[in-house]
Amino acid sequence: MFRRTTLAVLFLAIVSLLSLSARADGDPPAMEDGLYLILGELSAPPASLAVGERARYVCFDVGAVVGGPSEVCHLLVHRTPDVPLVLGKTPEKGLDAQGKPKLQLLLSPMYARQLERFTASHIMNRVLLVAGKRPVTIHKIREPISGGRLQITRCTDNACESIYTELLKNPASSRQSDGPKRVFQDQFIQNLAGDWNLTRSIRGEQLHNWVHAEWVLNHQFLQLSMRDVAVPPSYEALVLIGFDPSSERYVAHWCDTYGGKLSAVGFGKRLGDAIEFTFQYPDGPFYNTFSWNPNEKGWTFRMEAAGKDGKRMLFAQDSLRRP
Repeated sequence: MFRRTTLAVLFLAIVSLLSLSARADGDPPAMEDGLYLILGELSAPPASLAVGERARYVCFDVGAVVGGPSEVCHLLVHRTPDVPLVLGKTPEKGLDAQGKPKLQLLLSPMYARQLERFTASHIMNRVLLVAGKRPVTIHKIREPISGGRLQITRCTDNACESIYTELLKNPASSRQSDGPKRVFQDQFIQNLAGDWNLTRSIRGEQLHNWVHAEWVLNHQFLQLSMRDVAVPPSYEALVLIGFDPSSERYVAHWCDTYGGKLSAVGFGKRLGDAIEFTFQYPDGPFYNTFSWNPNEKGWTFRMEAAGKDGKRMLFAQDSLRRP
């Protein structure tokens, strides 16, 4: 059960058994560590493991919580973690009040804030916790969790030690530098993946573009391919969006038909449902704010240039909606 303490600790019960059904269409990929929103529960396994672009199927034996008889849950969860388990320090082992083994986890600051936002917006929803590459518990969110502290309790010696070892081995669960074994998992940016119709308002005109966004380079970047609807297109752009864990900033590499001189790299931090990217040019900074509207399931890109007096002037605004 989620509950508040002075340390904003999340108490979790260990589940030591995971079974993922092997089916004709292949086994699902390994799960990344983190919290997954449970989208639904099925009465039986689905006919296919391919349940959607953004969802995955998990067959989970809850009976292992108390070492009782098998009690299987057939769950649908997001394909990637809603809150990645990226730690700000090495997990700590200890004993609870009953002398049972426990693990104490502390998320890095960015993911602690993400945990608080996520839990605040999903009160009374259920989540699946994956640690050490395996599901360990299902819980209902009862109040926002602040501070980024998670505590895993009621685990056997072997279960706690196994999860501890896996967390130490997994670079994606620690604040290590980027590399091929640490992929970029971000549910917020995932909302941008797919196909879009883009309408650009600029200098009193409206221009129309097509946008396709997909993960590339070992899931390190979301690549946006943009081009207007003219034949041949008069404008095209490739934008790579990634994340720098050392500075906890998003990064956007923007290249378009204006050439190398005007290509740029922008950096930004997320605030609520928006990321303001700042691009530095010789004549001053240029801002592009990506804002997500969760109700309309659409995006707005607001581009502003800074004058010599530092005041911002609207350059253009893009509205992205699904076809």
